Amino acid sequence: MFNSIVKKCTWVNNDIGLLVLRIGFGAVFILAGWEKVSHLQITVGMFAQMGFNAFWTYIVSFTELIGGIAIVLGAWTRLAAALLAITMLVAVYVVHNNINMVMTPFILFFSALSLFLSGGGKYSLVARICGCSTCPACIDADVAPKA
Repeated sequence: MFNSIVKKCTWVNNDIGLLVLRIGFGAVFILAGWEKVSHLQITVGMFAQMGFNAFWTYIVSFTELIGGIAIVLGAWTRLAAALLAITMLVAVYVVHNNINMVMTPFILFFSALSLFLSGGGKYSLVARICGCSTCPACIDADVAPKA
């Protein structure tokens, strides 16, 4: 019954699902990255307590911020998702002894993995600007050729 109701909605499709996932997932990383970047000295201190030097603090902070923006826009989705997935794998490893703390990076890892595997979808900035379906950005977004 539920499937028949969903099928009647013409706006429900995989690309809308990817758009919703991209917006929610990207927003999480934009907020987390902005928090890290805007308080960089505190973040460097936090990372130092976990055994990471300042270089990795900058890499993670800007990867989260810029990667989140790229994901929301649907530009270089696979690259951004891969970098964020690696970041989340490290986060899972760092907090692996606390099951309550490991759940969020674990869920974010699998969300990044799904975006890496699926690309940005039809409703992305790349599809609106280019849409040629042959350049690397269009291939990344899985843009169908314009008719």
